[in-house]
Amino acid sequence: VMGIGTELYRCRIGLFSPNRSCSFKNNQPQLGFRGLSFRLVPAVTLCCLLLIAGIELNPGPPIYKCKYCDLSSSSISQYARHAAIHKLRKNFNVPCPYCDRQMKFASLESHISRFHRSARLRPQVMNIQMVKCSTCRLELSTRKDYMDHLQSHLKAGVQIQCVLSNNCQTPFMDKRKFQKHMSRCHAGVADFFEPTVVSVSECRSSSDEHSDEDGDADAGGQDKNFDCTEGAAEDFDPYPYSTIKDEVAKFYLRLEGDFNLPTSTVQMIAEQIKLITELSHHRLKIALKQELESFQIDALVISSVIGQTFKADPIFNVHHKSEDTDHLGTHHLRKKYWEKHFPYVDPKEHYYGLNRSGKRRIAHLISIKETLKVLLKNENIKEKLLKSFSEEEAEPTSVKKDYKDGEAFKKHKCQHNGEKCIQINLFQDAFDFNAFGPSFHKTLGFYYSLASLDPESISKVDLIQIAGFIVEKDLVPTEQEELDGKDVLKEAIQPILDELKDLRENGTVVDGETIPVCLFLLIGDSLGQHTVGGYVKSFSCEFFCRFCPISRTEFHLNPSETKAFRTTEEYDSAVQTAYLKWDQRRKHLLKAAQKATMRKARKAAEKVAARCSAPAKKTLMRTVIPQAAYKKLCAISYKAVKYRPSPFNSIPGFHCSSPSQPVCIAHDLFEGILKCVLPCVMDYFISEKEWFDLPTLNRRITNFKCKGSDARDRPKPFKSIDKLSGHAVENWNTLRLLPIMIADLIEDPDDEVWKVFLNLKEIVEYVCAPKIHWKNKRCVRYTNCVSMAQVAYLKQITRTFANSLKTMDDRFPNCLIPKVHFLCHYSDLIDIFGPLIKVCTLRFESVHMFFKAVIRNSKNYINVTKTMAEKSMLRFASHNSSDLFPADIVYDPSRSRCINLNTFPAEKKSALPKNFNPSQYEVLDTITVKGTEYKTGYYIPLNSSMLSTSLQVGKIDKILLDSSGCVCFLVQSMEAENSFQGYFTINSNKLSFQLLKHEELNDYYPLPSYEVTGKKCITLKHSICDEI
Repeated sequence: VMGIGTELYRCRIGLFSPNRSCSFKNNQPQLGFRGLSFRLVPAVTLCCLLLIAGIELNPGPPIYKCKYCDLSSSSISQYARHAAIHKLRKNFNVPCPYCDRQMKFASLESHISRFHRSARLRPQVMNIQMVKCSTCRLELSTRKDYMDHLQSHLKAGVQIQCVLSNNCQTPFMDKRKFQKHMSRCHAGVADFFEPTVVSVSECRSSSDEHSDEDGDADAGGQDKNFDCTEGAAEDFDPYPYSTIKDEVAKFYLRLEGDFNLPTSTVQMIAEQIKLITELSHHRLKIALKQELESFQIDALVISSVIGQTFKADPIFNVHHKSEDTDHLGTHHLRKKYWEKHFPYVDPKEHYYGLNRSGKRRIAHLISIKETLKVLLKNENIKEKLLKSFSEEEAEPTSVKKDYKDGEAFKKHKCQHNGEKCIQINLFQDAFDFNAFGPSFHKTLGFYYSLASLDPESISKVDLIQIAGFIVEKDLVPTEQEELDGKDVLKEAIQPILDELKDLRENGTVVDGETIPVCLFLLIGDSLGQHTVGGYVKSFSCEFFCRFCPISRTEFHLNPSETKAFRTTEEYDSAVQTAYLKWDQRRKHLLKAAQKATMRKARKAAEKVAARCSAPAKKTLMRTVIPQAAYKKLCAISYKAVKYRPSPFNSIPGFHCSSPSQPVCIAHDLFEGILKCVLPCVMDYFISEKEWFDLPTLNRRITNFKCKGSDARDRPKPFKSIDKLSGHAVENWNTLRLLPIMIADLIEDPDDEVWKVFLNLKEIVEYVCAPKIHWKNKRCVRYTNCVSMAQVAYLKQITRTFANSLKTMDDRFPNCLIPKVHFLCHYSDLIDIFGPLIKVCTLRFESVHMFFKAVIRNSKNYINVTKTMAEKSMLRFASHNSSDLFPADIVYDPSRSRCINLNTFPAEKKSALPKNFNPSQYEVLDTITVKGTEYKTGYYIPLNSSMLSTSLQVGKIDKILLDSSGCVCFLVQSMEAENSFQGYFTINSNKLSFQLLKHEELNDYYPLPSYEVTGKKCITLKHSICDEI
């Protein structure tokens, strides 16, 4: 069917065969009415049924459409040849035309050959007559006979010549060269020397049968099976000019948006390419002219041929205005082309007054509504979004794995009476570009993500979008603005607030339906959350918690104490109380300033006294109010609530104390509590117990061989005993792996300080749990992803940890920080927000790395917010013109193997289902599923029980991938015993084999094994609970 014209196809299947109810006379059809009444009714009925069913009488050859452009092809070879032009796109994946499975371009050939060989069977009639041997004139009818016959001549030392084409004039004396010739030049010619019906898969296997006899036959390229093997139409152009121009524009777009090259550097590259094409044309024209003149062709014809030929060079044309008026030679023209052909959203400048230096305050904001429209045009995002709506309406299950299982989401759904709603999470954080320099250019960034998507999609950095950038020092109000009661932060982000209000009221269109878009959560570190939430910015105040009104005195007396969460009414009342205190203090300062000014005026000259009038009030207030009094005025609060409410409280249906500001475990635990506690533990072991010294500890850390994902963020050595160096994930891995590193150095496993360390490690495992089964039916009170027993246990061990820091304050000096109090709230916050790991800021802060690289590479610190906003939109346009999602399954097809059940032991065969078809599977040693890498030899937690000290794990023996993209693991079940020293010891008693699908795994995270005193051990990334 593929590779032939529609008319020829229909002719071959008999559509144009003469109607038997017609007779021909003098080559003109004459309708015979005999029997027409008997044939008309069934024919009409059949046509009506086909039309109702939507089936075309003769659909013709299949059409394969490129998902990146509108080009269509009628054969696999054309489809693959054209797809190659897009393969440098980000997250480039080719859908299989037979099963729509997304895969890398290099994997397409292997996939079709392995799983769709029968699907490629197609009838094909070749009007080639019998072929005669050029040596002995023997007539041959099949390719096999032709190959065998000519190879017999070669073995006899007789020279042969291929006669399959007029272009084959080369004589052959070597069998190997003849096989290469047949494989490369006549791969599509199989057993059809006489008119017959064969299939493409048979043709390929026939040619491969000979080419595989020698190792390098067919060694011509990675897409050999697609190299014109299916009779591609001569008029098919896989690379049209418009597509090539788009790819050149996309090349420049990626240079600026993805690779952070400065605009001046990209312009230099464009000019250099322009010069290179000119030089290349010059040399090619000279060579072509000399060659044509040697054939004595007329000079006018030569000039015309050369001119028309080189006018067809698309790379030359897009860099020269004389050849293409819409060329890409300058940054201005490239930007115009990007705005027209790519989803580019232009950043807007927002002016909001003068700062303390008298300079203009300008924020660069990006429309949330416009970027959201572009995102919702993506079919994958739309599909995931619509799927999330159906999941919301589904019956509650025993698995709690998302924020949708928390009380905050249920409360939010009640506002919409159960109707559809798109939730977005807004993240804010201030970041600097130079870790050692002054924070003069420190910028406050606002990002947002679609919270309605599944957790795997929310965590992808490419789906985190920019809302705006503001220079942080511009958010500090002047003295006059403070006295006038102006909220500078609210003025700076007013366009964002207006858009969020509009999106909630008017919504956005998704699949023809208008759905409201609501702000669901504000995400950030503790300082940022307090800044935008209207709380105190200092954590050394008497009241420091945004969740409850506990005082510092009460916290130090009982560190494990927590009070009831602050309600919205209590928050608003606290704002009013703080405002009354602030207003009273402000009036007192103004009155005192006026008295001081009048005293100075009476002592000064009349000109000075005149300045005390109303027009000079601004200067008067700035100079007379003491700085100490002004700072006290700005610090006024009531139970940690400031005198100005959060700007986001003006959005209908949202209130920051509902609560809508979750904690960040990365800042609180990994870069807060852990940085305080772990150095104290090591100092105790080194200085007091003298179990080891600092060089020994660092040597253990440096020489420890981390495996898997642990190697990407391996623990950092201690530079000094007073400080833990490393970022959040490195500190997390230090906590996880340190018990294995120093297991043989701990002389007393019951040491109280060591128990505090293990207590903290256990807390982290529970807090970082992404999904846990909830099977305690008696505990219906809690509706989160962690069972009641786990929530109660987490609350218990956090209280134990907080009280230990107080009772052993000599061992842990200065460790009783406010983040310890936040930790005591975690068990209750899980009930509200679901798994706290799902609202962590780490994925958002990964975006900071891009903007830091932008400023460093541009080497321009003038108007940094504009530079970052423009680069972020170029990056947005680049990503949204490609695939936002990488393939769910990534593997190397060259390392896949077929299954040979004959080599399987009996215990492995017993784990396979009865209908197991080995031809539909391939065996792999490594595979990446949804960003998680699995390898043979790794351990997967299968189930656990809080009433048992053991954990059942499965050692990955084989990874199986079927033709539909389903990943299965053949695992060997084992028991892992809890050592109660921070790790589990693998029991060498092997149980049985199981075949598990990836979606059936209780826990998705594979664990590498390490050796401790000669035994294999694993350390958990997060807690596992399957039974209670």
